[in-house]
Amino acid sequence: MVIQVTETAKKHIESLAGPESAIIRLAYDSEGCGCGVNGLPALWIVSAKEADDEEIQSNQLDFIIHRLQAVFFEEHLYLDSEKKRSIVPAYWGRPAVRS
Repeated sequence: MVIQVTETAKKHIESLAGPESAIIRLAYDSEGCGCGVNGLPALWIVSAKEADDEEIQSNQLDFIIHRLQAVFFEEHLYLDSEKKRSIVPAYWGRPAVRS
């Protein structure tokens, strides 16, 4: 899996993460969505990798994903952001990070 991150999205995530280097978890959040295959994509700022996490290749930032959640995402992802707005992955059509 590969995530291409624009400079604008990188700055937005860094402003949310704070001054320390953060790991960004690409998650498929199914909490409260009923069945386990119903869920929403999300980006979570975490401090450490877990045993079942895999690294995601990226041109910027450090991303991880739980190995069982990778099936819910395309192999190549593009992450962009608009100033003063949420980060919106191009193909999802809904915010992945809300400020």
